[in-house]
Amino acid sequence: MTWLSRLLPQSPSLSRLAKPNNRTRQAQRRRRQATLETLEGRTLLSNVSVSVVGHELVILGDTHNDSFSVTDNVSTGLITVVGTASSTKPHAPASNTTQINGQPVPSGFTSTTAQAITSLFIYLPGDYNSTDNVTITGTGTGSETLTAGITIIAPGVTGGNQGLDLNLTVTNITGAGPFALYDAPTTTATFPVTGNTPSPALPHGEQPNAPPGYFNPVTGPTVGSLLPVTAPTKAYSNNLGGVLNASITHSTFSSLYIEQDGCCPASVVLDHDSISSYLTVEEGVANGDFIQLTNSTAGATTLIQGYGPTMTDPNNAKWTGAGDVITVQDDGTPNPSPMKAGTGILDLCITQLGTGGSGSLAGPFGVPAAINGGGQQILVGTVSPVEVGVAGFGIKAVQDDSPVVTIPPLVPIGSAVPVILPNLIHIESITVYGHLTNSIGPNGPPSIYTCQGDGQDSTIIDSSTVWGNISAYQGNGAGDSVLLAADVAGWTTPPPTLPVQPGPQPVYLSPYFGCVTVHQGTAAMADQPTIPTGGDTVTLNSAGSEYQAFNSFNNLVITQCDLSTNFNPNSILVDSTVVVTGNILIFQGDAGFQNGGTLNGTDTGDLVTISATTAGYVTVNGPVLCDHGGLVAIKQGNGYEDGVIFTPVGTEGVLPNVFNNVLIWQGESLVPPDCLQPTGDFVTIDGTTIWSDLLIFQNAKFAGETGAMTATTVAATDASMLSGTTYPAIDDTGGGLGNNIVSIAATPGLGEAGQVYVGEETLIYQGGKNNSDYLGGGGSGAVGTPTGPDFETGNLDIFTGFGGGGYVTAANTTVVFGSFFGFPFVISGFGLGNTYVDGGGNSPDPLPTGGTYPI
Repeated sequence: MTWLSRLLPQSPSLSRLAKPNNRTRQAQRRRRQATLETLEGRTLLSNVSVSVVGHELVILGDTHNDSFSVTDNVSTGLITVVGTASSTKPHAPASNTTQINGQPVPSGFTSTTAQAITSLFIYLPGDYNSTDNVTITGTGTGSETLTAGITIIAPGVTGGNQGLDLNLTVTNITGAGPFALYDAPTTTATFPVTGNTPSPALPHGEQPNAPPGYFNPVTGPTVGSLLPVTAPTKAYSNNLGGVLNASITHSTFSSLYIEQDGCCPASVVLDHDSISSYLTVEEGVANGDFIQLTNSTAGATTLIQGYGPTMTDPNNAKWTGAGDVITVQDDGTPNPSPMKAGTGILDLCITQLGTGGSGSLAGPFGVPAAINGGGQQILVGTVSPVEVGVAGFGIKAVQDDSPVVTIPPLVPIGSAVPVILPNLIHIESITVYGHLTNSIGPNGPPSIYTCQGDGQDSTIIDSSTVWGNISAYQGNGAGDSVLLAADVAGWTTPPPTLPVQPGPQPVYLSPYFGCVTVHQGTAAMADQPTIPTGGDTVTLNSAGSEYQAFNSFNNLVITQCDLSTNFNPNSILVDSTVVVTGNILIFQGDAGFQNGGTLNGTDTGDLVTISATTAGYVTVNGPVLCDHGGLVAIKQGNGYEDGVIFTPVGTEGVLPNVFNNVLIWQGESLVPPDCLQPTGDFVTIDGTTIWSDLLIFQNAKFAGETGAMTATTVAATDASMLSGTTYPAIDDTGGGLGNNIVSIAATPGLGEAGQVYVGEETLIYQGGKNNSDYLGGGGSGAVGTPTGPDFETGNLDIFTGFGGGGYVTAANTTVVFGSFFGFPFVISGFGLGNTYVDGGGNSPDPLPTGGTYPI
């Protein structure tokens, strides 16, 4: 008989019917059809084994869709395990199909007080054909019994298939020991016979995780073959986990560890939990993974997406981490007083290892948005504040993204158009908890550090206060952006009064930490051929989402390494920022595609804008002002129409910029071949007090440099400038370079707010030809009125180049001591066609000229 015939019941009369008639055959068919229908409706039961080993409750599932609950009654000290209703088919009603120890449904297991269970172990075998539902709940009042913790293992299967799907819910387990969930444990151990590494491998740098005593399964043959020659492939197997949906709420553990790996999606939600030691969550490489940590406290916290193992997709789309989200909100409470600590997360390390990926936005004709995947997101404190510990390292957020270059498919008109969505790190409303202490430990004080790869990235650090430093690094992706708003880093003794007003400060300020660093790469890597290269932006302002306040740091360094082959220029805005004791250093590369091709419509180079900002301070020693920090150094590479603007107009209102020294140098302004009216670089300064020197170099190179500055030499040049071994020189060949502009206190409409004061030397040194300088005339008042000069400087030296065509105009300008170098003139230049225009109200009047300027 066949297997099917064994399932069909045999009638005793059938053997006596040698020649059954039609009626007999019809009756047989009806009986067999009815029996088959009964078998189709039968549901296969799963069986879960429960036992007590020592003081550990051991639960072993099978491979048939286990669904059960574990109830820990702390009032009685008893633990109950019963099957629960679930549905294994879409739209089918839920039913209880899980047996406990082979007993009829809904019988269960209940421990006894004599067993004194202190730990829980759950083992769930199965592959993607199985879906297990596990609920662990605490009830009653009293001391927690599971003091030795909870361990759950879903081992997965060898052969490259994903493991079972697991829905886990843990609620109200309080006072327990460690919690650990392994959705396919991992290893990096080589196999002892073959020396092969595990397959598939974890990404470089990721650590393996498996419970103590666990041995990963083995895959592959022990020996190879001779014809054809193959090596043995036997190795430990990093099995793939399955779909994971885990929710742990209102629970307390000594530590918490969740690991899911492989190609299936994962969602982990932790809410209203208290973890006294470390908290670690690792998710695999699927798109759309999710981690939520809210309303909780924890020790050292690590959240990782893209943990591994390494997966490959020929279409570069399935396992890019597109749409991954990690959100951390409302964790901890502020310190109620300096002597009483609040609560929070000791420190927080978040890593997304995927490349990011493509999504789709609304197409034409009002088609609604259809987001499929898209950029990765790290969101910390964006909904409600997060506190980090004074003895921890603070927050580290890393996205290891890279361009995912795909060719958008042709879509019908009106369809959603695939695009690359930016990756985002948004850190907001961060404060520090922990009482006053005489030691901040080896990791403190807390800082904020972000790092993003070569995709199109965005970083926002907003309304955050940390005792340490703030750093934001971005790779070579086009269109990157960084925003710092209403942030505070570091401290001084005594604390300053913000904003710092012009004039000497009463006491010396001792700075501690507070270094803010922003670095952006070449901006030359685009996610799509339609995305223009370049276009990086850095913005600092006071418009925080929680409140509006000045940024306050002790040092600020911004670097953009853009290339001349980029299509768009870069920009930097430093607004409403107080650098209390240190300096502001800004470096930009070679701007804009205009250097190598036709004009692209923007026709501008890199831009730096400084508004309502101060750096450093001065104290008085008799008649001498003593500088403390306060250097603003801005270096721009070779780009068409690079610009530097100092203005008092900021988001906090109209407030003067105040510095001790300002140094600006701009490279060659290379004119595009089809430009009929070339313009060079420009510098505009209004509403600024500079206690010592203002030095401006245009068409500048560096001593010993051959050719134009490139992004590869930025770091070395920056280092040599800071050490004082390299100084700007002037490219003054007269071969068409020049057309530069310097404007000081000449912008109309600002009134007295536009006045510029330089206590010592003002040096303007321009190379090439056709350079222009505008001094005063901004309209602080009529000439000679008591409002004072538009521009006042101790010394003045202007040189407009060897190429001729220089133009200088001065109005309501005061030069107190003449030339710093002892020349009998303060304005000079060579070549033909130089012009000086005296607008009146100057002192001396007129300003003395030399070189080939008319005297």
